[in-house]
Amino acid sequence: MKIIKILFLCLTSILMVIIGTLSLLNYSINQSILKPYSSVDYLKDSGIIEGMERIIPELIKGNNVEENMGQDDQIMKEALQEVIQKHITDDWIYNKLTLIQREIWDYILEKDSKIEGIDISDVTTPFMAAIKEKLLAKYPKEMVEENLKAFEQNFKGKLNWAEVYGVETERLDEIKMYYERYKQLSLSLIISFIITTVLSFLVIYNFHKMLKWFGTICVVISGILLITFMAWTFFDKQIFYSKIQLPTIYKNLESNVIQLAELVTSDFFKHLGWSALTVFFLGAILLIISFFTKKHKKELNIS
Repeated sequence: MKIIKILFLCLTSILMVIIGTLSLLNYSINQSILKPYSSVDYLKDSGIIEGMERIIPELIKGNNVEENMGQDDQIMKEALQEVIQKHITDDWIYNKLTLIQREIWDYILEKDSKIEGIDISDVTTPFMAAIKEKLLAKYPKEMVEENLKAFEQNFKGKLNWAEVYGVETERLDEIKMYYERYKQLSLSLIISFIITTVLSFLVIYNFHKMLKWFGTICVVISGILLITFMAWTFFDKQIFYSKIQLPTIYKNLESNVIQLAELVTSDFFKHLGWSALTVFFLGAILLIISFFTKKHKKELNIS
């Protein structure tokens, strides 16, 4: 019977270490990479928002603008540049990305069932006004208004960002499915940890031994996490970052994307490091308490 208990405790101890380590890794992911509604802050700190000023004109202009403008394409470019310099600021980009982020997370978390385009009339309206003003200086009013009718179709008040970024509803459904599975896994880890702990306590049923056992488990888990933390700290991260390759339109953002990756991984390992230290101190305290309870028990037995 004693051998069975020892084997059971060895098995549960191994499971506790594995489950506990995975649970804290999962916690760090939830507090950094997959924390809802916080992604845009990483973009802001990485400098990507400033870099987006060079890309947004292409997104707003669309694919058919040059065909519609013909020989007056230069007028369109001048008008677009004027409006961009005046209206598309870092704050404007940050606010629009915040709206996109909210749309995505609302859909994933099932707070909303559809994806809406974002309102960019605060840019497209002055843009069309600037084009019209420049064309009127060159052509008769009737000709300008007639030619602008077809062109205005490319400048509705909303930007279909989901199509631009390739995250239509079908893609978001897939992302939502994986996120739901991940959350189920997170819950399973917590339940497994609690069940394994309770079963182990039932087998030990000794206060001093429980403290010692659980304290040892905590120290082992913290050791694994701290080794992981130190390994990443001294790892040559350029090996990882050098693999980042972006499409041509986003090429000038590669350095910002690398900075983004550094921010995200740094945040993840920061939470991991604090988790490891917290668990270590918990384990150390439990081991110290178990030492004194054992010592006190011996003194009582002697007396």
